[in-house]
Amino acid sequence: MKVLQKVILGLGLVIGSVYAQDVSNTIHSPGYIKDYRVIIKPATELKQGNNDINVNFTHKGHSHNDLNTKLTVLSPDKTSIDYKGANTNKNGEYVFNVNLPQKGSYNYILTFSHNVGVTQTKRGSFNLN
Repeated sequence: MKVLQKVILGLGLVIGSVYAQDVSNTIHSPGYIKDYRVIIKPATELKQGNNDINVNFTHKGHSHNDLNTKLTVLSPDKTSIDYKGANTNKNGEYVFNVNLPQKGSYNYILTFSHNVGVTQTKRGSFNLN
């Protein structure tokens, strides 16, 4: 029985290492908020300076191009800057031009809503090396 446990544990470690990825300089943030699917993904690898960050919104499988969006980025020195998303009118995609002035750990707060309705919030973090 112990041999079987060791084999299973070893197999799990091998599979985990195969799927492991470097998460620095990018944002991995698929997820659901209520009935919305929100995917946050930079256009390219994050770097110091200006970066385009794409956010896709779908609601019950339908894309939304009519949302009020705001991305608040909190930098490592605890300052925060708000960015308004530019609607691309393509499949619920919004683009935020975000300035990342220094290396370190950043937090973000994404808020979005329709003209009438509840404001939804998604929080996360990422590292810039």
